[in-house]
Amino acid sequence: MLSTLYGAIRSKISVERIVALLTPLFAIAAGAIALWVAQHFPGLPSIDPGWLAGIFAVGAASAVAAALKWLDGRLKWTTRELALETSHPGGTARNADSVPPPSPDLAPTPLHDNVGSEAYVEDGDVPEESPPPHSAGT
Repeated sequence: MLSTLYGAIRSKISVERIVALLTPLFAIAAGAIALWVAQHFPGLPSIDPGWLAGIFAVGAASAVAAALKWLDGRLKWTTRELALETSHPGGTARNADSVPPPSPDLAPTPLHDNVGSEAYVEDGDVPEESPPPHSAGT
């Protein structure tokens, strides 16, 4: 029954709206927790009653800032997913078939062992013959 209710709510209300609706409740709870910690945490100096409203405001503001940051990230993610779905109408961005192969100019370059090359020779003395490479076992 609970999963049916959750499915009905989920189909009618987006996650973004749920976060936006619950943010004030979490802000009040965060402010209350900040007040309780400021008054009851051992080792902290006693708090002037005039500072309590400021402590509550900082706790509430931190909860609102976290919710806004999450909503901003969710908006960017949704925009990106929508753009990928419209650019690949046959599938989503998660399908390997719909992603084009990388261009050859963006392919990674192999690593080279430059020991003994001209880049490491001092004073322009280029050896006539390069020494053989060292094997890993010796």
